[in-house]
Amino acid sequence: MEREEFCRRVIWQMKRATLREQDWVKAELMGHLEDHADALEQAGYDPEEARSRAVAAMGEPEEIGRALNAQLSVFWLLLSRISTVCIMLLCLGLVGSLSAGYRVFQNVQARFDPGSGFHGPGEGYVRQEVDVRGAAGSDILRVYWVDLAEGKALAEVHFCIYDENPFGRAANGTENSIRAQAPDGTWNRYGGGGQGSDGAWYWRLSDIPVEPGQTSLALRYDRFGEHLTLKIPLNWEVTE
Repeated sequence: MEREEFCRRVIWQMKRATLREQDWVKAELMGHLEDHADALEQAGYDPEEARSRAVAAMGEPEEIGRALNAQLSVFWLLLSRISTVCIMLLCLGLVGSLSAGYRVFQNVQARFDPGSGFHGPGEGYVRQEVDVRGAAGSDILRVYWVDLAEGKALAEVHFCIYDENPFGRAANGTENSIRAQAPDGTWNRYGGGGQGSDGAWYWRLSDIPVEPGQTSLALRYDRFGEHLTLKIPLNWEVTE
């Protein structure tokens, strides 16, 4: 699916939005899709595949459009226009249900800007942005950063999990179900840290052994009868 088609299908569901709001949402979506495609190109994908993967990673356009449309009302049109869809969802949640609104805000943030507000790479590490996602039941597991240690064969992976439904709850405890594959082929759990709530959970796996020049790192998820393997591209040029 092309980016224009994706945006058109999202906007088509937003019956309550003004033309100005529809144009703004389209511009935001196009910007995010372009950023995702650029990150994938830098990770080694060719431009056409990068654009295709960026669109596919966003999810179902009709579902996103319906979720955004549900937040609009005649009353809302009387309020001042705000700068981002995330803030719009959060403010509406504060008017109605604080917890539900914050959960939707976290879900949307994990979809579009998971690194917002997080610190930079640790000392001796160089960061590369990636966008690798996979579905495990109704949850979406997304890897968005990989940090490579300069002069050491170590990697750190940052990922989040959110529900496919913007109003759903993300499953907690995912970090205990993630294994990374070591160079010898074994699957191991590596330490790190995490935070979040049932809107979206964030974790990192630290000190994962890798080999210099290794082109990808595999992560495996096994939980609740769901099995998922993600292949994370590694760009060693960032450490040069």
